[in-house]
Amino acid sequence: MLGAALEGLRRAAAEVGVERATAETLQRSLLPTNLPEAPGLRLAATYLPGSSEARVGGDWFDALVLRDGSVALIIGDVVGRGINAAARMAQLQSATRAYALEGLSPALVLERMNAFAHEVSGRPATLLFAVVDLEAETATLASAGHVPPLLIDPAGGCTPAETPPGTPVGAAAFPHYEETVIAFPRGSRLVMFTDGLIERPGENLAVGLERLAHASATLPDDVAEAAHRLVDRLVDQHGAHDDVALLVACHDQVQDRLELTVPADPAALVTVRRGLGRWLRGRGVPETDAYELQVACGEAAANAIAHAYPPGEAYFEVRASEEGDEIVIQVGDRGRWRTTSLAMGGRGLKLMRELTDEMSVQRDTEGTIVTLRRRRRAEAA
Repeated sequence: MLGAALEGLRRAAAEVGVERATAETLQRSLLPTNLPEAPGLRLAATYLPGSSEARVGGDWFDALVLRDGSVALIIGDVVGRGINAAARMAQLQSATRAYALEGLSPALVLERMNAFAHEVSGRPATLLFAVVDLEAETATLASAGHVPPLLIDPAGGCTPAETPPGTPVGAAAFPHYEETVIAFPRGSRLVMFTDGLIERPGENLAVGLERLAHASATLPDDVAEAAHRLVDRLVDQHGAHDDVALLVACHDQVQDRLELTVPADPAALVTVRRGLGRWLRGRGVPETDAYELQVACGEAAANAIAHAYPPGEAYFEVRASEEGDEIVIQVGDRGRWRTTSLAMGGRGLKLMRELTDEMSVQRDTEGTIVTLRRRRRAEAA
């Protein structure tokens, strides 16, 4: 009888092991493998399954560039464990992306998510939704019962970005969500995470937040290394008691040179406009001049998208620098133009000439480079 009982325990353990492995594989396959690129914002994320004493749960992270050029950052945690939690996470992840891409405010995204969670039934989930505006140097946050993110200022000071906690999605019929706008200046970092990173059995959450702040005070500049370093510092050698999802966003200082590699897709024009505008303002270019240079660069970029490549995946480059008292912008592609608009001189070329002091086009078998030059002008008093 004892032998039969032991065999039953072994079988049960094996079944749990198979379920855990399946859930972990499903969970990892659903998480983004590549985070989007936005000029001036570096992103890194990591996921760590719970230890063998706990089944894999439904923690997830996500990020996407919105149509206006701002960046949505998302982190969530489904209540429960196992394959069902991982599948539930996939549903919520897809719905959050869809509502975010509609351009809804963070609070409204959470309201829609709550209705969706009720519609598909199942477990509730905590969710933190943030929209980063690099030009305004702000982040707008809304929370559905999630732990607050940590803001690391340029001097290394760490402060929880408190926002009204809200109700987990799927937990109430008509919850109310509020938004909080925080300063997110150049040189700062925003750390979003699930509670598995800081919670310990029998310990107050404030203690875990303090431990996180202490671990975040000295992090490497490389954002991916910083994310892994945080997990290493906060998860003991026996592993996490619960799943851990971590997303780190670093708002970079403006560099001496701007270098962008952008998909040859009309949707990428907002990335060019925002990235160049941020660089120009960071270099002290007056607002009117910055706007006109953005328009001229946008025309060059639109030409590269429209004429340089056949249908399919392709990229072009935008570079900007200062040469003495001049701002120099180059838009280069590696394609072959399908029209003679450059030689004939279209309206776009005329506009570029009017908005700059000098415009030139270099064409060869390697591609086309449009160079725009404009002298600095003193800002009006």
